[in-house]
Amino acid sequence: MSEAFEEAVELWLSCRPLFSEEDANHAAYLREKGRLKGLEGKYAVFAHGRFVGAFESLEAVAKALRALSPRPRHVVVVKVGVDRPPRGELEWWGGSLRL
Repeated sequence: MSEAFEEAVELWLSCRPLFSEEDANHAAYLREKGRLKGLEGKYAVFAHGRFVGAFESLEAVAKALRALSPRPRHVVVVKVGVDRPPRGELEWWGGSLRL
């Protein structure tokens, strides 16, 4: 029984992605962040671990995302030049906050 359990765990670990789609999208954003200068005011979109494009409106973002195949389960959309780090010291009111 323990041998079957160990085999099942090994199989599960070998099939489980170590880098999620969310991680890939955030990494793509961090990788391309410096190249977004000059696109201020546009919406930069990252999906499937890559930069999809920069769009004038959220409607254009939605249209571009609907055209992707396969449809992404997670995306990063940033309005260039608007998203700034908060000033001052941050205080966490719980163990985990989800936006």
